[in-house]
Amino acid sequence: MKVIGLAGGSGSGKSVFCELLSRRGIQTIDCDSISHEVQEKGTPCFLELVERFGGEILFPDGNVNRGALAALVFSDEEALTDLNRIMHKHILGVLRQRLYDLSATEKLVVVEAPLLFESGFDRECDLVVGLLSARKEERIIERDKLTEKAARARLDNQLTDEELEEKCDLLLYNDSAVLHLEEEADRLLSFIEQNLGEEV
Repeated sequence: MKVIGLAGGSGSGKSVFCELLSRRGIQTIDCDSISHEVQEKGTPCFLELVERFGGEILFPDGNVNRGALAALVFSDEEALTDLNRIMHKHILGVLRQRLYDLSATEKLVVVEAPLLFESGFDRECDLVVGLLSARKEERIIERDKLTEKAARARLDNQLTDEELEEKCDLLLYNDSAVLHLEEEADRLLSFIEQNLGEEV
């Protein structure tokens, strides 16, 4: 089974792109979804987060308040490092198990991983793809109801497009209509067939 890592900043359109791949019969895994799973109340990850950051990151019902957690870490480099250390460990554990389970039935899996390089998972991929977009900031302001300052702070804590260009095996672009993103999905599948020898 070939594992394709999909990287890209917040707002670059990774989820929409993976939806287009799913329509083409490609199995995808969303690490953001895994992130939500491992933070559920009472899990080992949850307990580590509360131990490190305290009760201020919780809603009154005891569940993790991701907005409060994000606000806390994006203004504190040490806190962000600790959060990533905790989260990466638990997310990668679930991700590796899912890939193992899929290996018996799938030839190809695309892993949508916002922190692909930061977690080190890029070293476990057969191909690393970067999805770039000049419209990231406006998208996350609209999607997450952030101020321009908060959106910029979030993006400043992620790899730049220039860094992704250096690290990725293939670059795709999401700066226009969904129709163009459809073409980029087809371009990726053609690249995989030509370079990894996998018919998709």
